[in-house]
Amino acid sequence: MNGVQKRKALLVLLAALVAFSRIGWALSVLGFVLAYAVVDALAVLPGDVLPWVVGYNFMLVSVAIGGVWFVASPAAFVLATVAVLVCAMLTVGLLPYLALGGMPLLILPFNLTVMLVLYAMRQRVRDHAPKAVDFLPGTPEQNLNHYHMRVARFGASYAVRVHAPFLGT
Repeated sequence: MNGVQKRKALLVLLAALVAFSRIGWALSVLGFVLAYAVVDALAVLPGDVLPWVVGYNFMLVSVAIGGVWFVASPAAFVLATVAVLVCAMLTVGLLPYLALGGMPLLILPFNLTVMLVLYAMRQRVRDHAPKAVDFLPGTPEQNLNHYHMRVARFGASYAVRVHAPFLGT
């Protein structure tokens, strides 16, 4: 695939993402800009394919954290930015170990980052900002709409966690 074909394919994918989810598009642009800045700042990433791998990992982390697993909000965008930076650290840290075994990096940083961020955010006492999606996730716009409808209907901005009426065994 030459450079012109790559650009055309990128434009088609970008147009499809804009048509599907504008919030997802904004988050993917955020992830791409951060990927570009990290690859530019860390000149330790070898090869011409690796910046593309870093780019799609960062874009996927940004969309997953900022719009799918959390309701889109300024706090979710900040969390997505932090998650992308965590993904950058994992990518740079994993690269030498995977290169020793001759294994490709691929989607491993995305998987580890999303699991780590979701686990860390699950440890919060109160699910407030960013608000976790506690219903069947959809597009970022659907999640945001469902959340606002629930707040308008029931008046609670967070779900009540159910606990046993006693402590200990």
